[in-house]
Amino acid sequence: MARSRTVQGPRPFVGLAAGIAAGLVAAAAMAAFEAQASKLIEDEGGDAPDEPEGGAAPYIVGAVIGGIYGVISEYRPEASGGFTGTYGIAAAALADPAGSLGLDSGADEAPDAIRTASNLVFGAVLEGVRWLIGGRR
Repeated sequence: MARSRTVQGPRPFVGLAAGIAAGLVAAAAMAAFEAQASKLIEDEGGDAPDEPEGGAAPYIVGAVIGGIYGVISEYRPEASGGFTGTYGIAAAALADPAGSLGLDSGADEAPDAIRTASNLVFGAVLEGVRWLIGGRR
């Protein structure tokens, strides 16, 4: 007897778990990207931004944002469109509104181009890892 493929309904717990794990990995990738980009700026003679203190906060924020994204993508598969570059930018705007909009003039922050690119890295890694763990919806 041949089994027909049926479309599964939303799996919020799978989405949450996959999103949290993906958010942790994406936060680490974002930090690594920013560190390497800062080294490039320094090597080219520019003033490299100070190293952010970091600690656990970026990973906690990454896990929370990832968990939310994981659940959203279970109910709205179109949320993962564009491999979440858009979600990465939107999440950064929520997590750091002043910096994402260019309103933060702090000298210890990454330049705007690095910050924007690192948010795209966060979004792409977030969706890639979520897809590997939770599957494509």
